[in-house]
Amino acid sequence: MWRYQMAVKGSEQELRWLNQQAQRGQLLRRIRGNWYQFQKTATRYQVFSEYVSGNVATEIDDQHTPFKLLARLQLTKPAVQVIYTGTAQTDLQGGASGSSGRAVAVENCTGATGTLVKCHEY
Repeated sequence: MWRYQMAVKGSEQELRWLNQQAQRGQLLRRIRGNWYQFQKTATRYQVFSEYVSGNVATEIDDQHTPFKLLARLQLTKPAVQVIYTGTAQTDLQGGASGSSGRAVAVENCTGATGTLVKCHEY
């Protein structure tokens, strides 16, 4: 299902809206401009977004973390990517409203291959 939403990519407003969709069982799959594609899911996810420079975001390994890569969007000014991830682990999720109010720290994200190794929420 595609939905149209005008929001600054990676903003609190956008993240709140994406988490509202996730709580309704609609998980983000793709973004094209202001169009967002969702996939129906029975699992409840918490969605996160991060601004990442291109040299770090070349490869993301989400198989060894509790976070699943949902979508990525390349911005031109500044030249960064917005990475959207989600987790179904309830101990990593914030409140049902969407925004947890906690920061996510990325470790080992500038390794030789530019692989995102693990995330920690605090």
